Amino acid sequence: MSTYKYSTLFPNYIRALVIHPGSKNSPISCTIRNITIQSKERHKAISYVWGTPNFTQHITLESQDHFITPSLRRALEVIRSQTEEQIVWADQLCINQSDTQERSSQVGIMSLIYANAEMVYVILEGMEEGSGQAAADLVKRMKVEIEQELKKFGSLSEIPPLEQGQLKIYDTLDWPALNTMLLTSWFSRAWVVQEVGLARKAIIGYAGSEIDACTFGATNPRDHSVSKVYINFAKQWLHKTQQAHLFACVDHESLPRDLAAMKSQQELPSWCPRWDSLKNGGFCLNTVPEYTWYRAVKHSNLQFSEHSEDLESIKVGGFVFDAISRGFEYIEESGSIEKPSPQLRMFHVYLNLLTHIDRSRFVHVYDDPLEALASTCNAGFIHDNHGIDCLAYMNTLPEKHILPADLPQSSGDPKEFDELSAETTIARRRVFITTKGYIGIGPKALLKGDVCCILFGASVPYILRPLEDDSYLLVGECYVQDIMLREAVDMYRDEQEFEECEFLLR
Repeated sequence: MSTYKYSTLFPNYIRALVIHPGSKNSPISCTIRNITIQSKERHKAISYVWGTPNFTQHITLESQDHFITPSLRRALEVIRSQTEEQIVWADQLCINQSDTQERSSQVGIMSLIYANAEMVYVILEGMEEGSGQAAADLVKRMKVEIEQELKKFGSLSEIPPLEQGQLKIYDTLDWPALNTMLLTSWFSRAWVVQEVGLARKAIIGYAGSEIDACTFGATNPRDHSVSKVYINFAKQWLHKTQQAHLFACVDHESLPRDLAAMKSQQELPSWCPRWDSLKNGGFCLNTVPEYTWYRAVKHSNLQFSEHSEDLESIKVGGFVFDAISRGFEYIEESGSIEKPSPQLRMFHVYLNLLTHIDRSRFVHVYDDPLEALASTCNAGFIHDNHGIDCLAYMNTLPEKHILPADLPQSSGDPKEFDELSAETTIARRRVFITTKGYIGIGPKALLKGDVCCILFGASVPYILRPLEDDSYLLVGECYVQDIMLREAVDMYRDEQEFEECEFLLR
């Protein structure tokens, strides 16, 4: 327990934490002084993630015992000098966390705290000291190469994509090291855009290495809210490219059912990607159209316009071709088993599918549901006999006692089933069946009643959620078996089965 008692802060004042000099692994000793927000006594501001609020790490604060989180302890150790005092601002110690009024007041001026700091020091949770050098070197190298390309071509949009042969020179680079760094929780927090974006200078400390945040193009003296930056970027990108694949980066963990809940719960409109939190790791079905074989719509431009009355809404053209009848739960969601094998996850979906396919009710049915499921779970990247290979794969599951006695045996080869592709495709996605009997896979947030749509200019179908005012929420991209190669568009144009409309996306 801490015995330190905070004094009252006057308006326009903040607390500065003075870290006294000390050698590595020696006890940390600090004092606190109150300074004005515009004080000439420069401070460094720490940007970090609290993590689990376990206050287990001991420091001395004003000669009294005080306990902080492991993440802050690590940050203080990184910043502490062996010879000089370091004056820093860290929310956990510089704000009286038990005083709700003070906490609210200090949060309100946090942008000024970071803007007035002489430097923002980003502390990433990381691996052992020294392991961050590979990631730092790769970031610096790519910055140099991009700057050279910018000088040559003038802008990012004019830089041509690399040819296949040119990619080989990058195969030897340590991309896993960079991936590990970018998956640290700091990069998933929305507020860091403000903390680093307002900084005069920012340094990222990671696993014993330091990277200038300018290498990421991160610092900018203008004060933009996070949501405004994301919305403005998305609109400019859509105007510039007239392509729909920006929507493939929309990645909802959950999504409200009505407009009122949407406005109160969501920081961003549903159609705008959150670049700080791509839960699928950036893996999308619909990337740049030139490099994907999906052709849900062929030779069609995005029909996009901004809404004149609501700056956070946009309009896109397309048509509805089906609706979600049922989304199948993951076996983990059923509560029956915590860590199922990949085979069991696939088997669970297969049993659900067979249970709920009613051949008498559906307009479209598959001759071989297993083949359709195997294709769906690999997003269409399949080979001959993929269905029997999938069944053979499911027969190898470690949880043998769960297999039904009448599960048919298979002459297929379980090794021929692409387990990695299936696991990557269905990760955080949900298998579903439509009202017409199509099998598909879409965002985990999908619900019964959501509609499956073709957006003009998009390579894959999208799932939208109808709202009470005839507008929609963008749930995300989807794969629908037998719809990925222009089949729905052919029905729309040749048979006039569907009606073209303009979707107002909230």
